[in-house]
Amino acid sequence: MENASEKKLRWLHRLQWFSALAGTGLSLYLLVQHTRVKSGIQAGPSICNAGQYLNCDAVDASRYSVLFGIPLAAWGALFCFLLLLGSWLARPSSPSFAGLQKWCARLSAFGLFVELILFLVQIFDLKTICLFCVGTYVFNFAYFTFTSLLAPVTVGEKRRFFTGPLKRQASLTLSKGKWAIAILSVVAFAAGTLALPEWIENRGKLTEQQQKQLTLFFEEWKNLPSKPLPVQPEDASQGKSGAPLQLVVFSDFQCPHCRRAATILEDFRQARPDKVQLVFKNYPLDAACNSTLTRSNHDKACGLARLGVCAGRKNAFWEYHDFVFEKLRGDENWNEIFKSLSFVFTADEAAKCMNDPKTLEPIHRDLELGQALQVGYTPSIYLNGKLVPLALNPGILEKFAALELEKLSK
Repeated sequence: MENASEKKLRWLHRLQWFSALAGTGLSLYLLVQHTRVKSGIQAGPSICNAGQYLNCDAVDASRYSVLFGIPLAAWGALFCFLLLLGSWLARPSSPSFAGLQKWCARLSAFGLFVELILFLVQIFDLKTICLFCVGTYVFNFAYFTFTSLLAPVTVGEKRRFFTGPLKRQASLTLSKGKWAIAILSVVAFAAGTLALPEWIENRGKLTEQQQKQLTLFFEEWKNLPSKPLPVQPEDASQGKSGAPLQLVVFSDFQCPHCRRAATILEDFRQARPDKVQLVFKNYPLDAACNSTLTRSNHDKACGLARLGVCAGRKNAFWEYHDFVFEKLRGDENWNEIFKSLSFVFTADEAAKCMNDPKTLEPIHRDLELGQALQVGYTPSIYLNGKLVPLALNPGILEKFAALELEKLSK
């Protein structure tokens, strides 16, 4: 009959094993999601999108989602699998239990350090968090905790738990058979993980008839005449004027889809800064300044557009743009909004901007252009004067851009 100490070790080992298994599963889900977003076969938002600050798709689409040409989620899945394998090898009944648990603890600690860096990147650079990514960090932290409790070290060894030498005897007591199984498992898992994205893309491919229809659609779109839209001096613009790819977005500062599009467009522009000009046009769905509407879908959209015009006059439009899309929830009152914009305006300057009739002039000009183009929703995105008619995702945008560059190169 097992004593209390043996029972505790058994339960800690089970919890350690479960943490690694859960981290592996969650990482594989993120790899699937990353592949669907990047390849353009994602039909809708991810189930782990939960508002402005929790957006797995935005993180999946970012430039940080790939390392050395391999999705970061694939690296994460392999790391968690190594932890899982370590738990299998370092069972309480194994003669190498103590040594292998130390190795597992050190590996897990290294993972926590990398995950801390990734988490800070999400907060301070992307300014949105992948909830399921954080889930893998939590499971790794749990694994580290259980491993630290499992490793039977003496009081003297605790000070050298991560820096002291490991006893070779602990690892050499594993049989050749177990080492062979471990190595083959890692190779097989790595191969399967690397093959998974291609398999997902193949499964997401259309039928032959659908593919013909889509090919015909893209060919017809490519052959539409390109007519870059006018860019006014007051328009917010990034990139070279006259760049081969002009992206014009008609946007609403209270539109949740515009928020996601802003991230995709900025990542796209940063990936090819010499080839893209990104132009922002106001199209607030607010009857306060949009005469085509009988009621306001977004009751602060007009005011936020006017503040954007004033921010542009202070050469701070893009800082304002990013702040509004990333930080404002939509339920703040104007006093709260003015206070939060103190990095651009004083409260008096913001109030004066909202009451200045001249701030409506560029907005009305954008609205007139949008109405002439028959803009019916936001965001409406035009590439070289041609509407991008499919739901925006990185894969779709890459496809349309490639068609335009191919056409321009002839």
